[in-house]
Amino acid sequence: MVIRFLFGVGEAGAFPIGDTVTFALDSAGRARFSRKASRHAGSRLAAALTPSLVVLLMVRYGWRTAS
Repeated sequence: MVIRFLFGVGEAGAFPIGDTVTFALDSAGRARFSRKASRHAGSRLAAALTPSLVVLLMVRYGWRTAS
């Protein structure tokens, strides 16, 4: 629980800080930041698609626990 709490504390500022930094940068800085933001969005997309992929794998191969 402590580790999960620390992850939450560390991740809590990701979106507010990202918005603030975007407004503070010049156009070149915004372009560099945008590339990083698209990677961040990709991680969110992967998190959204993964449960469906897991279900498909479970249907195809079954659910086996380690013995």
